[in-house]
Amino acid sequence: MAAIVSLGILDYIMISVMLLISIATGIVFRFTGNRQKTTHEYLMAEKSSPMLPVIMSISVSFASGILMVGVPAEVYRYGSQYTMIGFSVAIGMLISTYIFLPVYFQCNVTSIYEFLEMRFGNGHKVQ
Repeated sequence: MAAIVSLGILDYIMISVMLLISIATGIVFRFTGNRQKTTHEYLMAEKSSPMLPVIMSISVSFASGILMVGVPAEVYRYGSQYTMIGFSVAIGMLISTYIFLPVYFQCNVTSIYEFLEMRFGNGHKVQ
């Protein structure tokens, strides 16, 4: 007979602490944060955000739940050759950082779509 596994008291404490930290962060910034008046201020923070929060945000959005569930399954199925994808991603990030991003900053654009529109006009859009 299989044992039934359930969450223990420490699991519930950790979940509660994480939720409380998230709620507290929202409440603190609700009452102490600057009020954004334009969409540029809201979405881009006027390009004045410190580097660490931006890096953490990008990293967390890259590591989605699907990645957490899918990668172990892929490694189990295909073995350690799956680690080559990690090397490829690292190389791609370095190329993006040192080749593409300086061009975007010089052109003062926030996405590849803005750059393509500035470079080639509206002809690249799917209608």
